[in-house]
Amino acid sequence: MLQDLFVDPGHMRCGIATALVSRIADVLRARGAERLEVTANPHALEFYRAFGFVDCGVAETDFGAAPRMVLCSPERAGATRSGCCDTGSWIATRSA
Repeated sequence: MLQDLFVDPGHMRCGIATALVSRIADVLRARGAERLEVTANPHALEFYRAFGFVDCGVAETDFGAAPRMVLCSPERAGATRSGCCDTGSWIATRSA
């Protein structure tokens, strides 16, 4: 699960988060993982959606409820959102 990815406000919209998530996905894909999950900060929802993550539930955090999102591997992309979220292994890929 991807946790606590933040970019300094002075460096936002420079491609840093996209590069980081792309690299994480590449490494995980090489290790055979099927999906990547994130409990998203509500302010980052559009970033994750643009990257290809889909909504798949709600997680309880110390700060209250937060959207749970998942990025599925191409092999799992045809699965339902809940099917992708419910598989045993996690972490996925996105072509950069």
